[in-house]
Amino acid sequence: MAWQDRTIDQIYAAMRLSMEQRLQAGGLMKPTQSIADNTYLGVQLMEVAAQIHDLHGHIRYRGRQLHADTAELDMLERHAGEVGIFRKPATAGAGAIIFTGENGAEIPAGTRLQSAAAPGFVFKTEALATIAAGEATASVAAASPGALTNLPAGSTVTLVVPIAGVDPSATVTVDGMSGGVDEETDASLLERYLFRKRNPPRGGKPSDYVVWMRGVPGVAKAWVPQIPEPTRGHVTGRFIIDPAAGGPIPTEAQRLAVQTRVEGHVNEVTGQWEGKPAGVEFHAVIVTPLEIDFTVKLDDPSPAVIANAEAAVRAQLYLDAVPGGTIRYSRLSDAVSSVLGETFHKLVAPADDIVLGANEYPIVGTFTGEVY
Repeated sequence: MAWQDRTIDQIYAAMRLSMEQRLQAGGLMKPTQSIADNTYLGVQLMEVAAQIHDLHGHIRYRGRQLHADTAELDMLERHAGEVGIFRKPATAGAGAIIFTGENGAEIPAGTRLQSAAAPGFVFKTEALATIAAGEATASVAAASPGALTNLPAGSTVTLVVPIAGVDPSATVTVDGMSGGVDEETDASLLERYLFRKRNPPRGGKPSDYVVWMRGVPGVAKAWVPQIPEPTRGHVTGRFIIDPAAGGPIPTEAQRLAVQTRVEGHVNEVTGQWEGKPAGVEFHAVIVTPLEIDFTVKLDDPSPAVIANAEAAVRAQLYLDAVPGGTIRYSRLSDAVSSVLGETFHKLVAPADDIVLGANEYPIVGTFTGEVY
C-alpha cells in the first residue's frame, strides 16, 4: 500500500487518541475525559505533530532526490555528473558581415556592432578589415553566448561607435551567423542522463556514438545504424540541431565539432581519453532536408489556429522523424486535432505516410490553412 501523507491535524488527532488511551489504561484519566486543545498537554502534542509533519516533508524531499527524474536541479546535475553527463554550455554565434564605405578605410579587430534582432548582444570583428572596391568582408562573433546571436543572411548590424569612412550599417553574408546555442535545458540534461544510464558503455556500440555526438552543444538528437555498415569498420553518424539554436539542419562547423568529439575527447569525470575504438572510421554527415508542404482544411482557419496547427506539426515531426524512417500520416493528423481552436479538420497534404531516405530529415515547407 502506498504511503499516505497526513496533515498536521491528522497527526495531532492520532497522537491525542493514543495518549488518551495510554492515560486511561494507566488510570490517570477517566474514560469519559479527553485532552483539550488548549491544555498544556494538548499544546505540546500539537507542536510535536507539526515537527513530525515537517520531518515527513523532508523525508519525501530526500526520497525524490534518489531518482533523477524527480530530483531538484542540483541533485539532477549530481546524478548526471556521476556518469560523465554535464550540462552543455551556451555558445556564441559567428559568421561574416559585409561593410561598405570609402576605399582604404579600416575596420579594426574588436570593432563592436549590434543588431535589433539580438537586443542586448554585442558582436565583435575578429581581424582587421580594409575596404577595397567599396566593401570589405569581416569575420565576426558574438561577445556573449545565446541562440539569439544566430542571424539570418541579409540581417543588418550597426556600428556601436562610428568609424570614419565606414558606413554605419553592415550586412550579414549569405551564410548567415550560426553556432549560437542557449545553455542546455533541465529536460534535455535529464533525457541524456537517462539514455546514458539505460545504455551503459560497451566499447563502441551504437548508443556510445549517440552519447558522444549529443555531448556537442546544440545537438538535439543523433543516430547511428543499429546494424553493421556495408563497409566493415565504418560508422556513419547523423544528427540534428535544436530548432531553437537555428536547427534542425547542422552547419559544416557543427558537423566538424561532432566529428572531432567522436574521434576522441577527454572524459570530464575520469580525465581519460575516450571516443571511437581504434580501427573504426567515423563519418559525421549533414542530413539532407526534405521539404514537406502542408495543406490543412480547418473548421476555423483563423491565423491563430493555423499557427497552432503548424506548431503542432513541427513538434510532431521533431518527435517522430528519424533518417531512413517513416512518419505516419495518422500521427500528423492527430497532432492537428490536439491544437487549441480546432474542432474538426482534414489533412489534405501530405496525403499519406512520409518515407524518409537514409540521409533525409523532414522540414516544414509551406503551411496552408483552408476552410473545411
